[in-house]
Amino acid sequence: MRKILFFLPLSFLTFAASAQTAGLSISLQDSSFFVAELNGRMFDKPSTVMNFFDLQQGEQKLQIFKLMRLGNSEIRKSVFDGRITLQEDVLTTGYIDSYNQFRVQATEPLESKKKIRSDRGGASTSKQAMNRQQFEGVVENLAGISDESERLRSAEGIISISTFSSRQVAELMLLFDSENRRIAVANFAYRYVSDPENFGEVHHSLRYPSSHRRLVRRIR
Repeated sequence: MRKILFFLPLSFLTFAASAQTAGLSISLQDSSFFVAELNGRMFDKPSTVMNFFDLQQGEQKLQIFKLMRLGNSEIRKSVFDGRITLQEDVLTTGYIDSYNQFRVQATEPLESKKKIRSDRGGASTSKQAMNRQQFEGVVENLAGISDESERLRSAEGIISISTFSSRQVAELMLLFDSENRRIAVANFAYRYVSDPENFGEVHHSLRYPSSHRRLVRRIR
């Protein structure tokens, strides 16, 4: 009986032996909430940071939708729709800048980050407060609004699509002379802070003992 031998190209054997994987961590420069579509799969849980693992290295089709307020409605604005390239066994950390361009912030070995991979094997999400430069821009914009009622509405609009630390919320409260509006800012921001365990810091921006009690009752 004659033996029939099959020979496979070396490139095919190499691919089969070891899967080439890459990772991506993506956010918006202004730390706003967003949803994403990656390679045709929608990730519609709003977040300020998304982490993707077990991606095939090479070109990826990415679309980012920023969540925005229009009156009482929430809309999704496409801020990036294009292709990016990921390196093998590398976690690429990037962001979408104010000009709707993808920027690489850092790269590092993927192995060091695999421990935070989500159970779903797709994307994991987390809250990350905006950096100091971004926060100072928000403060400057709000401080330029002379009417406190309008300033409060603007602050709530920004808070609803961004993420702040408890300390940053305490600083935002100081933009208001009215104690009632300081309480309103803290009450509104509570659900959006990145570190609710530190929310007690906002009490430093309240003047009266009764204000502390009112705020505690509201956020219970």
